[in-house]
Amino acid sequence: MKSKCTAVLMVACLLPLRCNGMAAERQTLCMCPKIFDPQCGVNGKTYANECERVCANVDLAHTGPCDKTEEEAGKAEPVPTHESLEECINKCDWTFMPVCDVTAQTWGNMCELECGGRKPAHPGPCTPAEVEVAAAPVGWRGPSLDQLTKTKTVTVTLASGQKKTCECPVVAAFVCGMDGKTYANECTRDCHGAGQHHPGPCKGYDHPTAQEKCPCDKSFTPMCGVDGKTYQNLCYLQCFGVRKLHDGTCWN
Repeated sequence: MKSKCTAVLMVACLLPLRCNGMAAERQTLCMCPKIFDPQCGVNGKTYANECERVCANVDLAHTGPCDKTEEEAGKAEPVPTHESLEECINKCDWTFMPVCDVTAQTWGNMCELECGGRKPAHPGPCTPAEVEVAAAPVGWRGPSLDQLTKTKTVTVTLASGQKKTCECPVVAAFVCGMDGKTYANECTRDCHGAGQHHPGPCKGYDHPTAQEKCPCDKSFTPMCGVDGKTYQNLCYLQCFGVRKLHDGTCWN
């Protein structure tokens, strides 16, 4: 997000929402407008503007700064941490039934959305248009023709040692690859030869694990993952960091 002035302020955020990097504490960094339009969070803390409050994953109490009574009450209630969010998500079912929230953030299922304290907008992943609008500053009418046509050279070293060069757009539309890495867009992912796992940046459970390291029994209760592969049982599905599409073998 950008304000009418071009200066922006980097603030730590607790959710992967409109962010552009990782801090040393493994918190993502949000680009927020350097403007003062205070909002009071339910934790009794005053935020400079809506962006900083949303990036801190705090619900709105009211517009304007918090009063001293609210600040004192907020100190008595611990603010949810990034770790507590991950712990909540890890308790959710692994079934992949994506849902888009009102801030254009896609969650794996309704349980994860509720862990993040969000309100659902509609079933299914958020559309690129919704994400683009949510991340846009006030008065923004979309990327310019120059932004849409501008490309950059991506050079990849393949397993064989050979180098592959691709011309990819500079517009960011993050996707998670089957290798557990987040790519700027489909072109960059394809250039690296990674299959797509799901739209949006990768999360903790997306990192692949070697099969021999999976502490699973050999029972055969097949499940089909969102990657189109059949896994021997739920344990293997979770060990590989893949979400369940449905019970039984994959149809294809």
